[in-house]
Amino acid sequence: MFDFARRQLLNMFQCERNRAPWVLFMAVVMLLLLDVVVSADSTYCEVCTNAIATAALFSNKAVVNQSTFLLSKSNGRATVQEDGNFVVTNQDGTPLWATKTFGKAPANLVLQEDGNLVLYAKNGDPLWAANAGRKYKDPPYCLILQQDNTLSTWTSKCRWKWRTRRDGLSMWQS
Repeated sequence: MFDFARRQLLNMFQCERNRAPWVLFMAVVMLLLLDVVVSADSTYCEVCTNAIATAALFSNKAVVNQSTFLLSKSNGRATVQEDGNFVVTNQDGTPLWATKTFGKAPANLVLQEDGNLVLYAKNGDPLWAANAGRKYKDPPYCLILQQDNTLSTWTSKCRWKWRTRRDGLSMWQS
């Protein structure tokens, strides 16, 4: 039931985000309330569940594509561009990190059950992967766009496993 309600609210959020600000506000409030209810019984790390609704991607729960994005508390944004490149920008729109998959077909970013963050083409072919075969423990996982506009993947034990760096590279932790 909660997944259905969350999907409906996400659809409303995607359709209405360019319309009246109060609709956007209500959609975000409802998503926050649902996350509190759903996460109370789940095993997600509190780093994941304390993130604002538009800043967290949960493993196999949602995707980021051209019509959705992650937004940090400092108004940084993580989005899939029309050219297939997944980019993190600061509040001014300056790119901070990217998958460098531009020129590819439009794509979807998925945080898989195994903790791997993968950018897929519309035909299902993987364009980019964060962990390239690394095995993570302690599922489920979440991807957070933090206030400093870095992306990081967290385990249920509240340990980060992958994150972007400010120099445009990314790093892993074993």
